[in-house]
Amino acid sequence: MASAPPIVGFDLDMTLIDSRPGIHATYTALAAETGVFIDADLAVTRLGPPLEHELAHWFPDHRVPEIADRYRALYPGHGIAATPAMPGAAEAMAAVRGAG
Repeated sequence: MASAPPIVGFDLDMTLIDSRPGIHATYTALAAETGVFIDADLAVTRLGPPLEHELAHWFPDHRVPEIADRYRALYPGHGIAATPAMPGAAEAMAAVRGAG
């Protein structure tokens, strides 16, 4: 029986990318669009819990699902370009690919 090739997994945040700048940019865009103050500097220190938990600090509960959808819609246009790769991420991916 042939063995399966090894599987390598990487954590995304703070391993392959630093998501904080992109998240910050998206919160800033959301605040500008909604007119609601969001302390994006503070929000990026509390990454981990679901998005809805953070939005509940800034919006009334009944608006959180709608605002979460809007954040997710804004993210591709504001967050992706602002998200840098971590040092060595590309080399790590290349090493895994090279190892088969």
